[in-house]
Amino acid sequence: MPVAVIDLGSNSLKALVAEGPPLRILGEASDATRLSPEEGEPPGELSPRAMREGVAAVERLLEATRRYGAGRTRIVATSMVRDAANGTAFRDAVHARTGCLLEILDGSAEARGIAAGVATDPALANLLQGDRAHAAGRVEWRILDIGGGSLEYIHVVAGSVRVAESRPLGAVRLTRRFLSDPTAPVPHRELSAVSAHVRAALGDLVRADSAAAGSPFVGCSGVFSVCRALLAEGQGRRGGESLPVLAVPELRRLRESLSAMTLAERMAVTGLPATRADIMPVSLTILLEVAALGGVEAFVHSRRSLRHGLASGMLASPLSQEKPFTANSSPPS
Repeated sequence: MPVAVIDLGSNSLKALVAEGPPLRILGEASDATRLSPEEGEPPGELSPRAMREGVAAVERLLEATRRYGAGRTRIVATSMVRDAANGTAFRDAVHARTGCLLEILDGSAEARGIAAGVATDPALANLLQGDRAHAAGRVEWRILDIGGGSLEYIHVVAGSVRVAESRPLGAVRLTRRFLSDPTAPVPHRELSAVSAHVRAALGDLVRADSAAAGSPFVGCSGVFSVCRALLAEGQGRRGGESLPVLAVPELRRLRESLSAMTLAERMAVTGLPATRADIMPVSLTILLEVAALGGVEAFVHSRRSLRHGLASGMLASPLSQEKPFTANSSPPS
């Protein structure tokens, strides 16, 4: 019987229905509801708007998954709900409206779920086949996932997760912190401040993971999907023909172009969703700084991520063996 996963991220909410093993995707859905604070909303908590719209979005995504006959469903929340002072109140509100239990994943569980999802990507082995590590018979890569509230850095060797870290370096979080006027072109000094912050917060982790030096970086979040679409548009390619390898020089030119625009101009760019127009300059700055720290000249894009990893685990394990709650996500009493 198919299973479903609903992933409540800081910047968007996504659903997946799959069967297997091996993982076969039956349907996907996305909702642009942003749980992270908007302009004028208090930081550090879910606003009444986010609570109301978030619960309604969960209801819509549940309805979408039921059309595929999903038997079991996991609903998980990540950085924004994890860090919010009223995250458990949101969990309780979801349960009250839907009867479903919301799991609030800790950072390590989120990172490992992402790694499991990327491992289900049938295209990845072909994309990395010419890489040094693969040529030597050592299947190895690093994974970068940039969400709205957090960044996940993962190092995988021969199917084993060596490093799985989550840091509060999400694109929405840093946009709110460092951009003085999100409607205007972004000054170079503000993007430099973002770079310095990422370097200070992540440099120790990347340097300590010296064994990963030279291994490829797989990017698997929404920012990479948008970059892929924008680069394809610039090359005159249709979305289905977009290339999965995103070169750092091209990403740097893309950041320079977008950061010179006003928000209204970015929102009019073909291939750039209006809901991501405000955070793209900072998103690109984060991934460019990670590329510099990691010593890579390109990212390989995978369309698989957290929800794919969780669905794969559900399909591989009997219901009795699942552990649906983390320490901070016990069901409401």
